[in-house]
Parts: sequence; C-alpha cells; structure tokens
Amino acid sequence: MDATQRQAAIGFFADLPSSTLRQCVRDALLLDEDGYDQWLKNSPQDPVQARRALAEQVVDHHEAHGRIADLLRAAGRLVYRDPGYSERLTPLVRELCGLDANQQAALAMRAHTLSLPQTLSFVDNVTGKICLIAATTAAGETELGTGLLVGPDLVLTAYHTLRRHIVEGQAHAPAGGTLFAIFEHCGLAPVDALQQPPPAGVVRVAFHAQWLLACCEHMPGDGLFAHPDPAQQLELPKRLDFALVRLAEPVGRHTRQFAGGKRRRWWDISRHATAYAEDEQIIIPQHPNGMPQRIGFGRYREQDSLLDTSHTRIRYNTETDKGSSGAPCFNQNFEFVGLHNAAFTPTGVDIRLNQAVRADRILAKLQEYGQTLQAPNNLNDVPLWSVSEDPAAPRPILGRAALLQWIERAADDSVPAELARCYYAHDDAAAATAATRSGIGLSFTAQILRAARAGAGSDEPVVVLGADEVVPARAEDFVATLAHHLRVPPSELMNLPRRPSADSALAPALAVDAGAFAAGPAPDIDKLDKWTCDDLPDWLNLALRAPLRPGQPADERPRYRRVWVVLDNLHREALSSEVENLIAGLMGAGRADAMVRANLRGLRWVFLGAAPRIALDARTQTEALDPLRVGMTEIDAVLDAIRDSNDLSKVAREVAGDFTETWLQEAETGADLADPGLRLSKIQVFLGKTAGKIYKRYGKQA
Repeated sequence: MDATQRQAAIGFFADLPSSTLRQCVRDALLLDEDGYDQWLKNSPQDPVQARRALAEQVVDHHEAHGRIADLLRAAGRLVYRDPGYSERLTPLVRELCGLDANQQAALAMRAHTLSLPQTLSFVDNVTGKICLIAATTAAGETELGTGLLVGPDLVLTAYHTLRRHIVEGQAHAPAGGTLFAIFEHCGLAPVDALQQPPPAGVVRVAFHAQWLLACCEHMPGDGLFAHPDPAQQLELPKRLDFALVRLAEPVGRHTRQFAGGKRRRWWDISRHATAYAEDEQIIIPQHPNGMPQRIGFGRYREQDSLLDTSHTRIRYNTETDKGSSGAPCFNQNFEFVGLHNAAFTPTGVDIRLNQAVRADRILAKLQEYGQTLQAPNNLNDVPLWSVSEDPAAPRPILGRAALLQWIERAADDSVPAELARCYYAHDDAAAATAATRSGIGLSFTAQILRAARAGAGSDEPVVVLGADEVVPARAEDFVATLAHHLRVPPSELMNLPRRPSADSALAPALAVDAGAFAAGPAPDIDKLDKWTCDDLPDWLNLALRAPLRPGQPADERPRYRRVWVVLDNLHREALSSEVENLIAGLMGAGRADAMVRANLRGLRWVFLGAAPRIALDARTQTEALDPLRVGMTEIDAVLDAIRDSNDLSKVAREVAGDFTETWLQEAETGADLADPGLRLSKIQVFLGKTAGKIYKRYGKQA
C-alpha cells in the first residue's frame, strides 16, 4: 500500500460512522474489542481529529499485519448498498485485494420487475439453502459447483461436478480427496475450501461416508449441439446430469448461526413448475467461480428450448459462470423449474445462452431410484443464546427473554410501531445496593441487540450513544450526531434548522437547561418546543431522503427499514430536557403511527439505566435487571438452545446440565456469586467455556 492508497483508506474509514468502523474491525478478526477500546480512549477530544486518529491506527495496524484486504472486505460487506461509500471503497478493493476483471464482472447485477416483498422473502428463504460444492482430488485439483439443500442432510447438485469421485454409478473417494458443502458463503471474496479453520460465519459440512444416494450421468457435449440427432435424443433423457448426496450432518435442522435464531430448513423441490412460458423469468442463486453467493435474473427462451426434442432441457439468458453448475433455477413465482448444468453455445450458431435440466425430469428419475424427499417440517426457531459468532468461545445471554421478545416484536412489520417502539432496562432494588452498577448487564444490551439483528445488515443500523460516544446535551448536536451515524451527506448539515433567537422577555423564567443559552436570554418556549419537537425531526426526515451522490433524485422511500438507537448509561448522565423533547418529536409522540414521518417511523429506542418521561408509559417494554435472580433456570434455557441449535443429543444436554448444576451449587458458597456486579460475568464465563466444550465434543465438526 503506497502513501496515496494509505491516505485514501484512512479518509474512508475516518468518514464511517463509529458503529460501522467498530463492526469492520470486529469482522476483520485481527484486533480484539479491548485493543480497539484502548485506542478509542486515547483518541483526541475533538470528534473530527478523534475519528481521523482512530482510522490511522486501524489502517496501519491491519497493513502491518498483512490484513488490510480483510479490513476492506469487511467494510464492503457493510456498505455495498450505499453508493456514497461503495464508490470510494471499490478502487481500494480493486487495487489492494487483487480482484481481476472477471471477478468484477461477476459483481454486476440485473433487475426485472418483481414484487419487492416477495423477492426479499424468497432471497431470505433460499440463501441459507444454497451451498458451494467443493470436490478435491488427492492431486489437489478442485472442482467447484453449486448445490441446493433438499432434505435435512441432502443436497442436489450437478453430476459432472462430482464425476471424478463417481465410478460406474458408485461413490469412489480417491485417497486424500475431500468433498464438502459450504453454506453461508456470502462475503466478498472466494473461499478456500480447505482452509483451517473455515472463515468466520462460513459453515462447512463434509459429505457422509456413504454419500451418493442417486445420480444420473452428464451428456457428452451437452449444450454444444442445437439439433440432437436420433442417438442423442435417446441418450438425453438418460443423462440428466444430477447427483443427490448425503451430508455428514443434518444441517437443515440446525440454526443458520451457531448462536440460535432461524433454522436453515431445506427447499421442497416437489413443489415445482411443469410448464414454461416465453420470456418468463429464470432466477438462479449460485456460486460462480467459487465466489460468494450471487443471484442472476434472466428470461426463458422458448424457441431455443424447443430445439431440445427430448424435452429434458430448458434454455435462458440468465448469467452464470463456471462453478454455477448444480444451481437451482426458479421462475417468477419462485417455483423450482430446473438444475443449471451447461452453457448453450451450439457450434456454428451465433448464440450465447445457458441451460438447465428440467425439474420434472429430475423428480421422475429420483422416484425411479426410490428417493422420496421429505417436505420441510415446522421446526421452531431457537432463541438467541450467544452474542459471539465463534462457536468455540460463546458469550451466553442469561435471563434476557424480555429484551429478545421485544426485539422480535419491534422488528415485526405487522406490529404497529407505537406498540413496540421503546425498551427500557434498569437495575432493580437488589442490584441497586451494589457499590457499582456495572456488571448487571445494562451495556450488554447493545451487544445482544447487534447479535439479534446481525442478519439485517445495513438495512437496520444500530446507533449507540452514551458508551464510547457521549449523548449530546444540545438538541442540534444530538440530531446531527444521529444524522452522521445514518450517513446523511455532510452538505445537508448546512440546512439544519437554527436554534430560535433569544427574544422573549419570559425566557429567563423558563425551565431550560442551564448553560444552553449562556450567550443571552432563552428563546420563547413555544418557539423552542416547535424547534425541538417539529423542526429538527422534519429536517432529519428530509435529510434521510437526500441523495447520497450529487445529481441523484431524492429518494421517496425510507432509507432504512429500521434504525435502533441505544442510549446507554443514562443513570450516570441524564438526558437534557431539550433532548427529551427532541426524542418525543422523533418518536412522533401523540400521533398515530401512519402520521409519523416516513423516515422516522422505523426508529426504535433503547434506554439503559434511566428513561425520558415520554418513554415511561404502558407501551414501553420495561425490564428490571437483577443478576441475583439468574440461576439454573436461565442456565438450562441456554443449554436447551445449544441443543436445539445444533441438533445435539439428549445425552449431551444432560451431561452438561449435571456438570453446570454441580458447579453452581459449589460456587454459590463463594463471595463472587453473591456480588451483583460479579455474579453474571462469573456464570457467563463458566457457561461459555462449557458451551464451547459441548460444541467441540458433540457439535458441528468442520
């Protein structure tokens, strides 16, 4: 990295919201939280200088360890939807991460007219069921393909991807060869199938010892002829180029992340389409060239499909590449229509299309082999039980069911926002007697929230004030800080409504914050109330519509699906009255949900330690935290979640439960567990180590 690139990288990271920068560092897996926090504490007092100094340390530290590419890729995963940031990041990624022209082309996206809610639901549903297939020989040659999870431990993929491991229809594992299915490969860079350990967040599952359940060979020269001759017509129905393989683990019954949440489940391909129409859409989620999961949109080409007189292939113009073989094809109703297997580039014909084997032909052949696929059952999802993504070092969540239930309600679009807009946590009487309030779990709330909404990505930013960054006392500073975190262009700050002028004779008698108007008498209370409750919220609502790039039109749609604002340590530093009034305005207090400003309707508020008056009503989820009430009931809930997340045996649950209960009974006699400030951390550390041991002994094995 030369001096120009260094300055560009520092400038980019200095302009990121502090929460995004922290997440970048965390995702890059080089610097731990303690090291980052130490840099933060030693930063200059001036906010601009502090951001610059912190960015310099982050960039130089990662460059010195040869990990600048990891840092840039981590940033890319967080800001790729934001043109203002992604356009600045792209040249750095290209220069410092080694993306060649072919890889850049694979990032291109197409869009056709589809129902946005249905498309988002489809993508969310199918993403965890698509996997990268890696078949490596003893000589180190690796064939890459794409697969679809069609049962708890069953994957459907292309035969020709596995052809070196199949001899005369039987599985043949060459000495030293490996076979893997890799899930959750959704980052920025290709993954090394043999990397030990697998990259963070990636789930790598080995094939079962008896992995081949059914297969149908590929057709020699498939896609290279336009008009099959009689011999080819006879062969094409027999050569459907698919393999049904069994994995070593029932990943369909596991949760998509180790720490709980939605189960992966599998795709029911028995619900497939049997008819095709000209120009209908063909949608293909895939892993081209081993790249992170991509999705291609294209159209069915009827005339080209009819050239196949065996009626076993379909053709389309959806983009694919090497490594896409075995990817499922879906129509505009998101029904399974085929398994991608080849390019359609017949010799002597100026045409470049792709082709798949028809879904109904594959299902019929599987029935001939006696393979009846199981429909997904209604597995319950698992409560989040750890904030760590590292399965070997969990950080368990103990006794926070009320918070997790509120997060679920607050993230549910069908729940009116006014019924789930606020959460307030405080210590109860037992915990309040401690010399310090640290250690009871207040600040841990923000980590739980981030972990619970991690899958939402940049659509749902989490803004935390009062911990690393102070909560401003002036209303204009508070809204400007919030705007910075929400990536409002700096130019929009010039339009921030100015504080009302000090021209009221009644102003000195008004109950306003001391020192806020040191330059003169306070403004008229009505003007100040209108400014805090209406003018500033109106500005933020409009500022969030402002284009991220010059020349773009204003966006009428809300920029974020939801925004989570966490105000921490309010028991130490109370909110100023004008900031309380501003928050009331941002909430749309006294207004029906439909009347709240569009870009503010998605705001969700978390108050820790204390709460403003506006939040102290029956609709606010309130939780009193007392570590002394955390015991075996809460520990058992974590152990149950570990079992359910990873399909562990009952024996593992009972052994862990007995072991943990014995430790707790012995530890209760010590002073540490009697201290509200220490009890939670002691139990969490012990339970984390226990959970890590359970994982290593009984859980998923890479």
